Amino acid sequence: MKKIWIMAVLILLMCSTTVSAHTALEKSVPSDGATVTEELNEIVLEFNTALEKGSNFTVENQEGEEVPFNVQLLEQSMSGNPKGSMPDGNYTVKWKIIGADGHPIEGILSFTAKTGEVKKTEDTEEQITGSLSEVPTEETQTLETDQQTSETTTSSPPYAVIIIFIILAIIAAGTFMWALERRKS
Repeated sequence: MKKIWIMAVLILLMCSTTVSAHTALEKSVPSDGATVTEELNEIVLEFNTALEKGSNFTVENQEGEEVPFNVQLLEQSMSGNPKGSMPDGNYTVKWKIIGADGHPIEGILSFTAKTGEVKKTEDTEEQITGSLSEVPTEETQTLETDQQTSETTTSSPPYAVIIIFIILAIIAAGTFMWALERRKS
């Protein structure tokens, strides 16, 4: 019986180290929450695993409109260059990758551009005049930051459920072997 418990603990330890090694975003340029003060020429996302085909990212401005980017997939990273200039404002990068382990992972990061470039539209003058009267308060800035932070998610398979099933299988096997030994004696 002692051997069974030792074997069960060893199997559990081996499984838990395998499960904890999953794909993650290691570094991004610009980093999450950063303020970019120079013209943005490239976004780079680096991961801790090789990336498979189908991995991609999109960039949205503060109005939720997608900003066109040329995205290039490298071995453990993705990079993208904007197809045009990016005016001042808040931007969200939504990435979806398939790691070497085959699991899809997705996440969100945000940054702010403050390069002095204004979005060119017919009503630019009206936007500037309107924005002067709409100075955000500290409360709204905090709320926006909290919303951006809460949107950052990473989805991965439910490893806790897998571990629970493994533990239950080990307990069932141990109980079965114990019952067999008890019948023999």
